Amino acid sequence: MMPNPVDVRELIDRSPLRLVQYWTFATCIFIAVMDGYDTAVVGVAGPALIAQGLVDARSFGYIASAGLAGFVPGMLVFGPAADRWGRKPVLAIAVLIFAAGSLLTGLSGDLPMLLASRFVTGIGVGGAAPCFVALAAEYAPQRVRTTVVTMIWAGVPAGGVLGGVVAARFLDSAGWPALFYFGAVAPILAVALLVFTVPESIGYLAARGGQDERVRSVVRRINGGAAGLETATFVMAPAELVRPSVRSVFEDGRSRMTLALWLAFFCSFGQLVMISQYAAVLLRTTGMPSAQIGTVFSFFFVGSVLGTIAAGPVMKRVTPPKATACLLAMAAAGSVLFGFMAEQFMSALVGITVAGFTASAAIGALVALATELYPLSVRATGVGWSLAMGRFGSSVTPLFSGVLVGWGLTQVAYYFVAGCIALVGATAVLYIHLLRPRKVPEMTTPLMADLLG
Repeated sequence: MMPNPVDVRELIDRSPLRLVQYWTFATCIFIAVMDGYDTAVVGVAGPALIAQGLVDARSFGYIASAGLAGFVPGMLVFGPAADRWGRKPVLAIAVLIFAAGSLLTGLSGDLPMLLASRFVTGIGVGGAAPCFVALAAEYAPQRVRTTVVTMIWAGVPAGGVLGGVVAARFLDSAGWPALFYFGAVAPILAVALLVFTVPESIGYLAARGGQDERVRSVVRRINGGAAGLETATFVMAPAELVRPSVRSVFEDGRSRMTLALWLAFFCSFGQLVMISQYAAVLLRTTGMPSAQIGTVFSFFFVGSVLGTIAAGPVMKRVTPPKATACLLAMAAAGSVLFGFMAEQFMSALVGITVAGFTASAAIGALVALATELYPLSVRATGVGWSLAMGRFGSSVTPLFSGVLVGWGLTQVAYYFVAGCIALVGATAVLYIHLLRPRKVPEMTTPLMADLLG
């Protein structure tokens, strides 16, 4: 009997969600939470490091920057690696790297060791992000893909919240190294779950070719009772099959789209950092007590988690580029609103929650949009390099913010500038919308109709 071709993307799109997919999503969320935790926990541990005399206030800034410096090479390298060698093994390596970096941080006894360990952590954290986003996106049907991706990405700010919870429980009783030991052990558990219970992306396997038995074993768990499954050959649509390389994100008419997407990521991440980085400094100029400033700052992360989760349902109701552009415009408005509301404690709570909600919703939407714009064969590369541009923006923006604060800008003026940056990102996404061609309806083969019932 001649083998029958089955498009695995179409199979996933038209099948109900099964346990294997939910488990894959849950594991990716777990990794995303630990990714966010290992990024944020150094800030929570900072006062203890200073009090112990390991660093002073100035050198602590270098420690935070070392982690950020590791993000960009991690994203630039691990995204293309995941397209070439698979999402699952590359993700496992990235998670082990940031677990090792967290362990080394806990064992550090001087500034050079802290700098090196945070840089290693940053490489792993940056490298994991495009891998878990691509893996989750490729097991999600088209109808819920943006919701799934934004839910996964919400794990990153949720990890920042977890850092505060763990610190409140263990910092005084167990000391600052315990925070980093937790950040090492939990990711190792996540790797064990990934390696032994989560399948490789069947889209990646089908695109690679010669992996029919591995794909079939997963398809049985998604649509096991379908007739013709045992004789099927699993394929991907030709549009999904391009050479896995960085150059491919610029080929086939994608160059302008990619550059516009990078600009949007740069602006969106930059605006998020502008809101959070100097919030405490600017709030202090109003005479607000330190305890109230800390409370206001924590509400920024609450808004960030909720906003990232909310982005998915919004994108289901409007085309992804339009929804993303609208969310970036709302992020601009949220930033300006916070500038006007930051004078009093209660109004500042509301303002920063709205600012965190809208800014993070825009970033979640951008990540989901990136998974939609690139073919499967370069999806991790496209997402990874876009995230790297975002992290570059978040690294450059504090320098710009410092200049604005040095000029003596009022809070209203400062957050108005942050809003303008978000509007530049919104304009870039609208340009992407104008560039996108209309989709041509796909034909369903007889065997595919059989498989889908």
